[in-house]
Amino acid sequence: MNGSDGQADRWARLVDVPDLKLLDCLQTSLALAAVHRFGPDAHLALGTNWRLPAVVAGSVVVAAGIEERLDDGRRLLGLVTDKPRPVSTSRDIRALAPSSGLIYLVGDAFLMPWLPYAGRRHLDHSVLIEVADDELLMIDGYHNVTPWGPSLPVVREIGPSELDDVLSGPTVAAGLEFAEYPPPLTSAEVLAGNAAAARVAGPVIDGYLAQALQRSATADGLDELVLDIWLLARERALHSRWLGCVGLPVARADDRVEAWQGLMLQSFVAQRRAERTGRADPEVIAELGRQLRADAEFAIDAVENVSWVPQPGADRAVVAVELARILREVLVLGPDDPTPAGSLRDLPGFDSFRLVQVIDRAEERLGVGLPPGATAADLWTFDGLCRLFARAG
Repeated sequence: MNGSDGQADRWARLVDVPDLKLLDCLQTSLALAAVHRFGPDAHLALGTNWRLPAVVAGSVVVAAGIEERLDDGRRLLGLVTDKPRPVSTSRDIRALAPSSGLIYLVGDAFLMPWLPYAGRRHLDHSVLIEVADDELLMIDGYHNVTPWGPSLPVVREIGPSELDDVLSGPTVAAGLEFAEYPPPLTSAEVLAGNAAAARVAGPVIDGYLAQALQRSATADGLDELVLDIWLLARERALHSRWLGCVGLPVARADDRVEAWQGLMLQSFVAQRRAERTGRADPEVIAELGRQLRADAEFAIDAVENVSWVPQPGADRAVVAVELARILREVLVLGPDDPTPAGSLRDLPGFDSFRLVQVIDRAEERLGVGLPPGATAADLWTFDGLCRLFARAG
């Protein structure tokens, strides 16, 4: 079906967003849904949280579950969804489909034949299912390297019988819709919230390290520890991307990213050695403690050090969302039209007259004027316009 082919092509372009490599397998589908609705950089709001270990059901954990990730989607991305419910057949999926046609589905990677985990490892994994007429489109934007090969993005039709096989294990799903606008976030509020959490994180970090030291004596506990470090390394990198997007300094954040990358490598090596010797390396836990405490200091310093206080102006992520919205209004783009990105001349109906309309509306809504000296390269590309209006603040 031509309409389905067009949607598949559009999703295929979206799954190439480089930052998806910094998201876990529950976040990726939510991020794609946000970019699909609100345009480039909308997903970077997932990088606002400078997460530290937290107490959940009596244990101190790093990994976030389905409900927490959905809460992030509602709070940060403007997604509207009910509590996920169990599903077992493709008919259940169709019955859940909202007006957007999008379903957030979390099932067992062991049963998903396009993944390297298929038939090898049980773990929760999310995909989007788009319900369109008689067809179902499956969108999986996850990137990862596994012992069985890379996990790469996949966009393709999935038949009812294949989907039923995927749903034969424990699976939950929820329809995804969208608020009219993404939630308003300011960098000052984000940094203040991160600092407040960091100031009281000391006892929780200590409890997490004691728990990790005890659990690392087992193979499963060591696997969990390595996964925690991997998750935190990705989250720190995503936070740095968000900082750069909203015009804040990234050098010190990048230092944190490099430190976590080093610890991630150290933990992988320690895990392989433990498989041979049966003994965990306590230095990994010690280094983990140093990095978590350095993270807490970083979050606090982000608001106490005057050079980190956000300057007046428009956050680039806010600019990107608003410009995408304005382009859709001016060009009367429908849900099947391309998401504004790259060259604006590729958008249906775009010309110099429409560009002037877009600039006029953006100046009014963002409360800033287009700065002088704008080049054609800036004016004819989505990223260029975002840079200009972010700089104008």
